[in-house]
Amino acid sequence: MKWELKLYSQQFFSAWGDRMWNFAVPMILMEIFETTFLPSSAYELVTHLSVFILSASFGRLIDRKNRLKIATYALWIQNLGVAICSIFLYLIADLKMTTKAEDLPKSGKFWGLSIPIVIIGSLSRITSSMLKVAIEKDWVLVLVGNNEEKLTLTNAWIRRIELSCAVTSPVFFTVVLDQWGMKASILFIAIWNVVSLFPEWILVRMMYFSTPDLKIKKKVGPKKVDLKKIEFQKPKMKKELEQIGDFSEDGWIDQTFTEDEFQDFNLSSEFEKKNNNDDKNENNQNENNQNNQNENNENNQNENDQNNDQISIINSNDNDDIQSIINQNDKKKNKESLFDENEFFLCVLKKGIHDYVRHPVFLASIAYVLLYITVLDFDVLFVAFLVWKKINYIEIGIFRAGNAIFGIIGTLIIPWMIKHMGLLSSGVVSLWVEISFLAVAYVLFFMLSMSHFILLTFVLISRVSLWAFDICEAQIIQLSVSEKERGKISGVQAGLCDLATIIVFILGIIISDPSDFSKLALTSCISVLVAAVLFVIYASRPKNKKYFSQLRSQVLIWKRIL
Repeated sequence: MKWELKLYSQQFFSAWGDRMWNFAVPMILMEIFETTFLPSSAYELVTHLSVFILSASFGRLIDRKNRLKIATYALWIQNLGVAICSIFLYLIADLKMTTKAEDLPKSGKFWGLSIPIVIIGSLSRITSSMLKVAIEKDWVLVLVGNNEEKLTLTNAWIRRIELSCAVTSPVFFTVVLDQWGMKASILFIAIWNVVSLFPEWILVRMMYFSTPDLKIKKKVGPKKVDLKKIEFQKPKMKKELEQIGDFSEDGWIDQTFTEDEFQDFNLSSEFEKKNNNDDKNENNQNENNQNNQNENNENNQNENDQNNDQISIINSNDNDDIQSIINQNDKKKNKESLFDENEFFLCVLKKGIHDYVRHPVFLASIAYVLLYITVLDFDVLFVAFLVWKKINYIEIGIFRAGNAIFGIIGTLIIPWMIKHMGLLSSGVVSLWVEISFLAVAYVLFFMLSMSHFILLTFVLISRVSLWAFDICEAQIIQLSVSEKERGKISGVQAGLCDLATIIVFILGIIISDPSDFSKLALTSCISVLVAAVLFVIYASRPKNKKYFSQLRSQVLIWKRIL
C-alpha cells in the first residue's frame, strides 16, 4: 500500500470523527438544555481556550519526541476522550428524563457529569490539534521528500478530504439522530470513536514503519557523552539524560539531544571541554610515552587533574566545594521549576509566542490567523442571522453544503496556480480575490439592501480563494520552518486560530442584536483586508521578491493575449 493511500485513509477517519463530534456536541447540549445556550457556549469557550494555552507545549513535544509516540498518544487520548465524553452525555440525557430541566443545575450528579465532559473534551480537542499539526505540518513533508509539486497536491487532497467530511459527517449524524433518537446517537458516536481508533492507529504505524525518514529527527548536540563524567559532575543529570535517549552498553550515547534539550542542561561548553581535554590528554600521553614514560605520565596526570577541576564544576573554577555548589544549583532549580520556561506551560506559551513573533514566517502565519476572525463563513453566527432573516432552512442547508464544494474547487485550482505563478504570488492573489468578493457582498447586501441570494453567492465564491490560500500558507510553513521548531511554530499558530474563534464568540456576545449583524460582517471584511496587506508585506520582502518573477511573466503573457 502506497503512503498516499495510508495518509488519505487516516485523514478520512480523523476528519470524519472530528467533524461529526464538533457538530454533534452543541446539538446534543441544546437537546438537553432547551432553554439556554450557556452549556454549549461554555464548552466551546473552554475547549478552544485550552488549545490556545497549551499550543506551544504540544508543539514543543512534537519537535522533541519520537513521531510515532506523539501520534499514538494523541490518537488514543483524542478518540477515547470523545468516547468517554459521549458516555457522560448519555448519562446526563438519562438524568434529564427523571429530573426537570430547571432542577438539573441543582443536582450534584449533574455537575459530577458535566465537569468531566468539559475537562476531557478539552483534552480531546488539544490532542486532536496536536495530531493534526504533527501529521499535516511534519509527517507530510517527510513523506513527499523534496518534491514541492507533490507537496502541493498532497496538501490539496488533505483539504478535499476535510471539506468532504465537513459536509457528509454532519448530514450523516442528523440522519442517525432523526432515526434513532438522541441517546442512541450519543452511543453511536462513542462506538464510532472506539472502532475507528484501531484502523487509524494501524495506518499511522504503517506509514511510520514504511518510511525510514520518519524515524529520523534532526538533532544537535554532543556526539558522545560519558555518563561516568556526567555523574561525577552532577548526579541528577544522568537520570535526566536517560529519559530522553537510549544508551549503549558502554555508557555512550549518539545524537540524542535536540537543540533546546541540549541548552536546557547547559552542558555544551562542558562536553566540548571534556572531549577536547580527553583527546588532548590521550595524544599527549601516547607521544610522551615514547620519550620518557614515567616522567611524562606524572605530568599528564597533573594536567588531567587540572582539567577535571575545570570541568567538574559548572560555571566555577573553585573545586574545593563541589557538593555545596551542586546543592545550591539544585535548590535554585527546584525553587524556580514552577516558572521555568522548560516546565511551566504558561512560560512555554510565552516563549513559544515570542519565538513565533520573531520568526521570518510570522506575517504570513498571522495573516492566516486573521482569517478566523470572521462571521461570513456559514458558521453558528452566520446561520443564526440567516434564520433571523427568515431564510428557508433548505436554502441554508444547500448553501452550507456549497461552502464545502466551493472550497474543494479552490483546492483543485491552487496546484495550477502555484505551478504557473509561484507559491507567494498565488497566496497574494487568493487573499485579494477573497476580500474583493466579501467587499462586494457587504456593499450589495448591507448597504444597498439587495437580495440575500447575492450575499450568499458572493460569500460562496470567496470560499474558493480562501481554501486556495489555506494550502499556500500551509506549504509556506512546511518549507520555511526548520524541523527542530516546526511543531512549536505550527502549534502556536493553531492556538492563535482557536483564540481568534474565541474573539468571534466574544464579538457575538457584545454585538448580540441580529439587526446589528452588519457590524460583525464589516469586522470580518476588515480582518481579511488586514490579512491581505500583511501577506503582501511578507511576500514583498527582499528575499522573497524573486518569487514574484513568475507572476510578472504571467501578467505579461496575458497582456499580449488580450
